[in-house]
Amino acid sequence: MSTIPTLRLAVCLYPELTPLDFVGPAEVFVLLAPKNVKAHAELYPALPSVQIEPTYFSHNLEPVVGDAGPGFNPQRTYGEVLEKFEQYDLILVPGGEP
Repeated sequence: MSTIPTLRLAVCLYPELTPLDFVGPAEVFVLLAPKNVKAHAELYPALPSVQIEPTYFSHNLEPVVGDAGPGFNPQRTYGEVLEKFEQYDLILVPGGEP
């Protein structure tokens, strides 16, 4: 029985970010989940069978408001990850005001 590899994705959130910069790529990454690869096999026969596991980070757990208005709730803080020396396979840093 083969196992499907899981890649851990860190999505970095911060005030005034541009939501489209992470929501768009996140939608593509979700297509790589095994259930979606199977469902779309006829349309995209060359998609790899990997699981992408996203985690959304910010400096605290308060909702992060982007430059277009909607707020996003981070799941973890950067400090929590640093304390446990957690590692991620992919890091997504959206654009926005510095």
